[in-house]
Amino acid sequence: MTPESLGFAAPWHNAWTKTVRGQEILFRALTDFDEFVPIEHLQRTVMGATDLDIFPASGMTVLAETGGHVLAAYVAGDLAGALYAYGGFHAGMPRIVSDWMGVWPRSVQPGSAPN
Repeated sequence: MTPESLGFAAPWHNAWTKTVRGQEILFRALTDFDEFVPIEHLQRTVMGATDLDIFPASGMTVLAETGGHVLAAYVAGDLAGALYAYGGFHAGMPRIVSDWMGVWPRSVQPGSAPN
């Protein structure tokens, strides 16, 4: 299974696009600390997480460097959602274990509080 077989276009390395309901969504594998910081805000605002509950940007940096993934979706250049997963091995086979995913509701714009 590949992104292309699922209807995604791959405009560049570690990025995919797909048009859903007439709107183009850009999906990217993130690797830089500055890209992870908005995901902290997403966790706090949408999930109601406290600073003690969030998975911090510094931890996401480690994920991206040790076989895990941090993926984000963007609509019109704005973060629409994100997920992170741990990488590892089970019985000698590589595995990805999804830990968290959050998506901004339509009624909430990034940077604002929920209605």
